[in-house]
Amino acid sequence: MKIAIDARELKQKQVTGICRILKLFLDSISDVDRKYIYLLADNKTDTSSYSDIFHIIKMKAPFTFWYDQVTIPKILKNENIDVFFSPYYKMPFLSKCKKIITICDLHFFKPLLWKGSSRIKPFKTYLRMALKQADKIITISKFSKTEILRQFDISEQKIKVIYLGVDKKFKPLNKEQTYKLRDTYGINFKYILYIGNMKPHKNVEGLIKAYSPLSDEIKETYKLIIIAKKDENFIPLNKIVRKSNLQNNVIFLDFVPDDDLLLFYNFAELFVFPSYYEGFGLPPLEAMSCGTPVISSYTTSLREVLGESALFFNPYDIKEISRRISDVLNNNELKETLRSKGISHAKKYDNIVFSNDLLEEIKGI
Repeated sequence: MKIAIDARELKQKQVTGICRILKLFLDSISDVDRKYIYLLADNKTDTSSYSDIFHIIKMKAPFTFWYDQVTIPKILKNENIDVFFSPYYKMPFLSKCKKIITICDLHFFKPLLWKGSSRIKPFKTYLRMALKQADKIITISKFSKTEILRQFDISEQKIKVIYLGVDKKFKPLNKEQTYKLRDTYGINFKYILYIGNMKPHKNVEGLIKAYSPLSDEIKETYKLIIIAKKDENFIPLNKIVRKSNLQNNVIFLDFVPDDDLLLFYNFAELFVFPSYYEGFGLPPLEAMSCGTPVISSYTTSLREVLGESALFFNPYDIKEISRRISDVLNNNELKETLRSKGISHAKKYDNIVFSNDLLEEIKGI
């Protein structure tokens, strides 16, 4: 069986959630299966890590839709591909091979991200067509499966839930390695951490507003580090920081290599995940794997994924987020309990299991 995988999300210094999921999958595929897999790329795709592992097909296209609907079908036909797998919702409608798409979540249907009905309606039509044409739909939580079935009239049998796994490199480190953060980033202080992106549904604004009223003692002791791509959402967030006079307390980091993320997770005093909407929630699990206490919103998939190993809060209640932060930072016993529970819980999400389960679903179509 010849399998083609849309690998266009593999880009240097643009590590999206889909890119992370794709890398988790590709990095764990066995040598036996690799020789049957073709990665489809364009001129912006970074396939350097996989050039000696998989077949790479790199072709230019004038724009994304052309690559989706013209370039990919041509490749699939010329290479006699049996199955096409997409790590997101994009798919070649005119291809005759079996097609599998991935829907991680439907956050873009939520009012938080609406920018007029003209933006949502055409995309919903596209997605309805993609779900209808797909031979199988992969999603990453029971919550997301329920959301897909609620929004679209499709057979439940087409949807397969496969929980993500945590990369084995996320593990507790010796505290002596803090010098790496000091030498590379100038971080020689205690900090609270958020990792993700700045889109409205991530509620980074709520986190900053919850940090602001913390006691002077806490803010003097713990800075807030936000690691996320500085897109169009950065400007209003930075304005809130300045308006709250937190320029010396809140640190924005645009891009951090994965090896350094391991350091940031490990040496954070607390990881906060204030999201309104998640299809899964990989960053808090990565933090748990590193032995960092986690507090998280209780919305959507997060209770399902994090279980009883995090301290939860209402993301719409700024005062409650502040209280939860203070509760952990002022209580060493609670901090140690969350560390212990987190490490144990994160072990349930094995990346090898995730990759094997996904490949079996693709091969078994």
